[in-house]
Amino acid sequence: MTEPNYPVARRECPGRGRLELRGTEAKDFLHRLTSNDVASLEPGRGCATLLLERTGRFVDRLIATDRGHGVLLLGSDGRAGPVAAGLGKFIIVEDVEIVDWGASHTWTTVSGADAAGALRERLGVDPDSLEPFAHVTLPDAGPDALVLRAEDVGGRCYHVLLPAGSPVAARLADLPEMSDDEWRERRIVAGVPEFGEEFGDRTVALETRMTDAISFTKGCYIGQEVVARLYNYDRIKWGLVRLAIDGTDVPESGVPLRDGPDEVGAVASAAGVGGRVLALAYVKKAHLAPGTRLTLGAEPGGVGAERAAEVLPLHPAGDPAWA
Repeated sequence: MTEPNYPVARRECPGRGRLELRGTEAKDFLHRLTSNDVASLEPGRGCATLLLERTGRFVDRLIATDRGHGVLLLGSDGRAGPVAAGLGKFIIVEDVEIVDWGASHTWTTVSGADAAGALRERLGVDPDSLEPFAHVTLPDAGPDALVLRAEDVGGRCYHVLLPAGSPVAARLADLPEMSDDEWRERRIVAGVPEFGEEFGDRTVALETRMTDAISFTKGCYIGQEVVARLYNYDRIKWGLVRLAIDGTDVPESGVPLRDGPDEVGAVASAAGVGGRVLALAYVKKAHLAPGTRLTLGAEPGGVGAERAAEVLPLHPAGDPAWA
């Protein structure tokens, strides 16, 4: 299946969480509390990692990038407070300070087929060679300005963090701004879930299949016992999938998926994409394999006809963030 070739566009992210951990023990502290091997990061490089409750449910999915003198955490919309609280209660004698960048720095996401070229032209940096979650600084844009490579969404995708009021922000203003619906479409095509839409604070982490953000060898972190038990004993009952759905009508969240007479899942989000429908959905473990054929049920109240749906690979080929 050919993925759309999206034009370069930007998305302003005023509500997304951005916190910096400062102090001599910041990286080790984050390593001990979150799910991935943060301790092995070198300055300029990053990884995805999960901050969980002890139950294995989400506080948030985070990008952690090593700034040399601290670790920057980029999270979901409205989650800076819960993340700061979740980390802060474990600071006892550690040399760690949590600094909220929400008011001090703007966040603009730029994605599209030539996003790297657009940033090269406007910001004078070449982010094309960055590994996923690595960053490059922008010295002429003020203190702490940087460009970070994210998961591919609509093509290459970058997060640009600038000090509030920096004149450099004007260099991005000519890029078209994405609506919420346009961003959702790009995310669904890329198989990238978002907090508040496809997962939340009641979601068990492994159900989202975010194994890119979990080290199964590094040892303890908050929620590790639950994650390890579910993983090692294959106890996960549901998993996130990407679906292609026949027809052009976009189903609502919650519309059931069936295998014969049995209900085996439900749509989490969906979008019309170039005359077809793609969706993110949760299905039972036995139906996770690409190529699995399911039936999309009628809308709530029995509206609409049933339609065929096929499970796709969760992420399109070629995105190294999920390798």
